[in-house]
Amino acid sequence: MSTSTTATSTFTLQKYSRSYPTSAGSEWQHFTNPTIRLVLDARNASGGDLESVRLRIIWTMDNGDPMDTTAGNQVLFEDLDLLSFSSLPFRQHQRQSQGLPLKAVYRGLVVGIRYLHPREYSANPTYRRFQITFTSAASVSQFINAIRTVCPCKANPAPAHGPVEPSLQSSSTLRPTLPPSSVALSQAPYLHQYPSAPAFNNPDLTFTASQTKIYRQEAPQSSQDTPLHVLSSSPVFPSLLPPIVLNGANSPLPTSTPPAPKTAESQSSMNSATHPSIVPTSAPIADPAPSQPTSSSAIKDAVLLSLRETTGLYDLPRSDLERLVSNIIREDGFSHLLTTLSTMWKVKSYLG
Repeated sequence: MSTSTTATSTFTLQKYSRSYPTSAGSEWQHFTNPTIRLVLDARNASGGDLESVRLRIIWTMDNGDPMDTTAGNQVLFEDLDLLSFSSLPFRQHQRQSQGLPLKAVYRGLVVGIRYLHPREYSANPTYRRFQITFTSAASVSQFINAIRTVCPCKANPAPAHGPVEPSLQSSSTLRPTLPPSSVALSQAPYLHQYPSAPAFNNPDLTFTASQTKIYRQEAPQSSQDTPLHVLSSSPVFPSLLPPIVLNGANSPLPTSTPPAPKTAESQSSMNSATHPSIVPTSAPIADPAPSQPTSSSAIKDAVLLSLRETTGLYDLPRSDLERLVSNIIREDGFSHLLTTLSTMWKVKSYLG
C-alpha cells in the first residue's frame, strides 16, 4: 500500500486579476476584497517522487467568523495541477511558435501565470492568464521557489528610466496626476472590469500607485555655494551672470570695466565698487589694503612709494619705470589716460 505526503503552503494576496479569452475578446477582472488566499499543495509519494502540485486561489467571504469555512462563503477562482502541464504531448515546432503550455513571470510583489486552456494543442490554442499580488517580497520568493520545478519562471525587470537632469530653477516639486488606485478599501466584494490588455507583454504587471513624488534638485540660495562649473555651463540666462573672479589679484580685470580715472589707485577702487564679483569667502572684499598683498599689489605699492620719494619721473630706476609702464599699458583705461594727457598738454601749450 503506497502512501503519500502533502505539504501545504498558504499565502494571503492583496489582489487577484484574471483574463479569460472569449468570443467578444478578453477583459481583465480585478478582485481585492474580502480576503483572497493562495493555497499550494505539493504531494510526494513515499519514494520521494512528486505526484502533484495543486494551486488554488480562494476568495473567502468575510462573515465575521474566521473559523467558518463553509462552501457557501468561498469562491474558487483557480484550481490547477501544475504538474499535469508537463505531461502534455506537444511537438518542438509547436513549442517554438506557440510557447509553453505553462509559464510564470514575476516582478516586485506581482506574479503573472499563463496556462493553456483547454489543455490540448490545436491550430489556434487559447491561453488563460491571471496575476496575483502578494503582501511581501519574501512571500513572492517562497512561492516562486515552490513552483519552479514544475513551472518555468522568469523575472521581468522594471523598465529603465532616464536620468533626471538637475534644474537651477527655484525649488519645485513635480506631482504627476495619477489615476485613482483600483484597490477597493471597503469590506464588500468588489469586481472591477477594465479594457483588455496583454498580461505578459505589458511592461507594468497591473501596477498601481496612489501617491508618487518626483523631487527635482533645488537651486542654491546663494551664488557663493554654487560650483563655478555649474554657473559657467548653465543655459539659464548666461549673459546676466556677474563676472566670476577666482583670485582678485592674479586674474585680469573683465573686459566690461568702465574707463579708469587719472590714477591707477582710484581705478582699482571704482572697479571693485561698481562690479559685483563672486569671490571666495576667505578673500577680502573691496579692501584697499589687503592683509596678504600679492606680487601685483606689491609692485604697485613700490611704484607709488617711489613716486612719493622721487621728485622727477625720469629719476626712477629703470626696472621700476619698466614695471610701471607695463602695468599702465595693460590697464583697460590706458587709452582714456592717453586722451587725458593729450588734453593736458594742449592746455599747457595754450597757457605757455
